[in-house]
Amino acid sequence: MTPLEIGRNRGAAARLGGVLHKLLLGRELGFAAVQSVVLQLLTVGANLTTGVAMARMLGPQGRGIYAAATSWPSMLGLVAMAGVGQALLVGIRRKPDLAPAAVALSATFALVSASLLAAAAYVFLPAVLGPGHASALDIARVTLILTYLVASGSLFQSIFAGRGEFMLANLAVFLPHLIHAVFLCAFALAGRLTVATAIGCMVCANAASQILLAPRILKDAFGPLRHIRAAGAALWNYGHRAVVADLLTICSDWSDRLLLIALLAPHALGLYVVAYGFSRVVAVATPTNGLLLSAMAAADRPKAKQMHDLSLRFCLAALASASIVAWVLSEPLIRVFYGAGFLPAAATFRILVLQATVARLSGVTSVLYMVSDRPGLNSLFSVCSVTVSSVLMLVLTPIYGAPGAAAGLLTGALIRLALLWIGMVTHLRVPLPQLRPSLLDLQAARMMFRP
Repeated sequence: MTPLEIGRNRGAAARLGGVLHKLLLGRELGFAAVQSVVLQLLTVGANLTTGVAMARMLGPQGRGIYAAATSWPSMLGLVAMAGVGQALLVGIRRKPDLAPAAVALSATFALVSASLLAAAAYVFLPAVLGPGHASALDIARVTLILTYLVASGSLFQSIFAGRGEFMLANLAVFLPHLIHAVFLCAFALAGRLTVATAIGCMVCANAASQILLAPRILKDAFGPLRHIRAAGAALWNYGHRAVVADLLTICSDWSDRLLLIALLAPHALGLYVVAYGFSRVVAVATPTNGLLLSAMAAADRPKAKQMHDLSLRFCLAALASASIVAWVLSEPLIRVFYGAGFLPAAATFRILVLQATVARLSGVTSVLYMVSDRPGLNSLFSVCSVTVSSVLMLVLTPIYGAPGAAAGLLTGALIRLALLWIGMVTHLRVPLPQLRPSLLDLQAARMMFRP
């Protein structure tokens, strides 16, 4: 090998090392987006592992009991941080000097809120689970510890994203799924996987991931609290307007399963839960809303609109490709991953694939409303979506079963997307995005990989 060739190889290795280093740091938007997608792919792999193991070991009946026991605690953990997470993220991003006070206030609020919600859930769980899931009551009450863990996990994500530490924000999402998969597979291989041990794995995985990340939170969390009043005012100013949108987004994401716990027997619920979880795979190759919000909150309005349009076109192309594959290969995919016993979920899966696509596009546009200081309008559109989908699920589920519930959820998602796009013109006063990709998108995407 000549000295010139050696020099070229060393130069190529140095450039590759530089790219990998930037990808790990995730400080530029483009690298952060790639990092987010990679970790989402790994998250989907971990979720598929846990989903397949539980489906094959527990069957539809056991999978339904697991869903009934864990759904309410998980959802309440997100409710405890409604409005606070986004307000904290935006506050740290825009006013870093207020970060220690803002973190202290947010953590206190999350603890109090989670405690009140867990106490109320302990009392009302018999009513919301219904007689069909009475066997899940005791374990569901124990599982209420997840309310605290999910709330604190959401707090971690908001702090890291607000600091621009996208790698850590993405790890805060990924690590619980990875550790859960490891724990659950260990119990499955030992022949000890039951509903109770599966839930125990989930609780321990969330706790372990936060213990691992806690040092990175604490190293910069302490600071002067003299800005406590200013931080409180900033959190309130944004949070009280964002809380309704957050609550309605949570209701939209969880309303189907929470309603179906009362409407479906464990076996039918298990089929639906598998279809729902599997359908979320189509959105894996898209950047998270937290990443988009952090990047767009630090930009002026024209730049934020440009980021929105580019992200929307990218998401549409990725989602359309994944949805076509999922529709065509729905039954073979379910048979391979979950077994023939879950084939009745194929029709529900196909409808939920479309819903996942529409919901992800709505999520991208909702971020534009947040950075345009119009969270209230976003909340109103979510109200319409949740109301329509809930009513339709209540009407259609007794007639058509799980496919009827999926159709109701899809209708609500379509209404929200339509309202968001109409509102861009009528309220945000910006033009609708061009949905067809162009060569200029490649140039714009390249710029996102620069500091």
